[in-house]
Amino acid sequence: MEYNNWVLQENGKFVKPVFDNYQLYAHYMRNRNIAFNLDLSIVNSFIDWGKYPDSYSFWYYFVGCEEEITARLKQTELLKYESLIMNIDERDPICEIPINIFINKWLDFVAGAQYETTATTSDGKLFMEFRKGDLLYSNFKIK
Repeated sequence: MEYNNWVLQENGKFVKPVFDNYQLYAHYMRNRNIAFNLDLSIVNSFIDWGKYPDSYSFWYYFVGCEEEITARLKQTELLKYESLIMNIDERDPICEIPINIFINKWLDFVAGAQYETTATTSDGKLFMEFRKGDLLYSNFKIK
């Protein structure tokens, strides 16, 4: 498949398209009981983090972040999964990314998504959101 976004082009042999558009992805998230916002014109977050009082958040973009967060991601529950689903660019399908590829290239994927994206495991048990302003929210401990 030919992708428009540079990070999907660079990782095309690893990623697999799973949803044609954001609406299908949003419904997929909601079907897994993730409080997902469909209309971003009225909210500033894809996920309604107010419904997750035990969620985590931290600044993810700092000097040395790539190595530090890669190391931290390698210590999370994400390693129990083979892949995650992530939206990158509205011109491309939502893709499934192998966990080891995501962990080792997380900042590339986030940059490719213009620093605003979500990712979830296929069962919806683990999910995270990278937001503009360099904040990472997750429902599992990373840092």
